[in-house]
Amino acid sequence: MAECQMVKTDKGVFIPLDDSLKSVQAGEVISVKYSVVRNPKFLRKAFALFNFVFDALPEPEPIKFKGQMIAPLRDFDTARKELIIMAGFHEMVIKLDGTVKLKAKSISFAKMEEDEFSRLYSALIDTALRVLPYTMTAEQLDNSVNQLMGFA
Repeated sequence: MAECQMVKTDKGVFIPLDDSLKSVQAGEVISVKYSVVRNPKFLRKAFALFNFVFDALPEPEPIKFKGQMIAPLRDFDTARKELIIMAGFHEMVIKLDGTVKLKAKSISFAKMEEDEFSRLYSALIDTALRVLPYTMTAEQLDNSVNQLMGFA
């Protein structure tokens, strides 16, 4: 199934934003499932916030795992999902062994409405203030907090 984004004109006609429908001939009927896209600038601002927090995190220290010292990798996607969970936007899922795990809510346009995304964004700023590394100097912390307030 193909997917495309469309914009509605003043005359009520929907126009695709790319060439994904060029193979559809005049008079052909297509089935459409739609969702209204959130403000993409707001989503970019949220990802700038995720990146800011991720970049502020220190490199992880090597740890002993199964008898060997390993250096854990920093992973942006994992950090982003952890921030969403810490901000309180999660679902509980059951793992195969019967234990419960928190899963970050999806922030995709189709799965989160604008008002919920606004609440998440606000909670992310609060969460970011809590997770800034305690290893920062007072000056670094002040600078980071001032930068975070720019996201508010």
